[in-house]
Amino acid sequence: MSMRYFYMKLNRTASIVLSSILVSSLVSAQVKSSEKEAISVLQRVSDKLQHINTVSYHFYRDVNYKSESIHNEISGTTFLQFDSVKDTTSFKFQHESETHRQVFDGITSFYIDKNQKTMNVNKQARVGDFLSEAFFKNSILALKKTLPTILAERGVVKTLADTSINKMPYLVVAFTFDSKVINNLGGLMPLTSKRNITYSIVVDKKTYLPVEVIQTNSITPEDYVLTRFSDYKINSTVPAENTWHYFNYIDLYKPVIKNR
Repeated sequence: MSMRYFYMKLNRTASIVLSSILVSSLVSAQVKSSEKEAISVLQRVSDKLQHINTVSYHFYRDVNYKSESIHNEISGTTFLQFDSVKDTTSFKFQHESETHRQVFDGITSFYIDKNQKTMNVNKQARVGDFLSEAFFKNSILALKKTLPTILAERGVVKTLADTSINKMPYLVVAFTFDSKVINNLGGLMPLTSKRNITYSIVVDKKTYLPVEVIQTNSITPEDYVLTRFSDYKINSTVPAENTWHYFNYIDLYKPVIKNR
């Protein structure tokens, strides 16, 4: 075993352990505030997201289903641009990780596989095509769209607690659905099996931006999905024009074009 592989494996193991400890501490944080205060904080988070026109951030997603021996981690950077401040149905995005790059300019999308040196192009893409994209799981896009709905649902109980990460204070707003989840584009999707799904949103006390989302369930409480956001850049520079068009990458990647 090479030393490089050993340290990669060690770091990955450490990441899993730290995430598990963090999730356990956050979901068990003691509730210290009234529901009215929880709603107030969640409203401030929602208001912050609704006023975003463009945002870029680094994200990390950890899916850890211990009950099924499933574990998967992904990370990368995402840029989102909304056609209007309050419109979450019309947007553009760029997403990039070590292995791929994906771009949607509102009409055409393309997916680059850096390892295979290929590029899949859809010249008539629709927003719904991205419903299964892993990097939108409990994302800023999903939260921006779904939080107003959650705030309006009086039957969904909201709680608020204090916590700390690396000795820094944060707020944790949580809410629980009866047998439904937030899909990757911010809609609510019913489940076929009976279970409670709890979302715990870790909120920066200064900016009221979400820094983490932890999703757990009542049937297998040791299972979780953790999404982490960092390096926010809000309403700032849009990526250069040439990065939005697939034909600027044709010399580097073999294109497969759909809907010519």
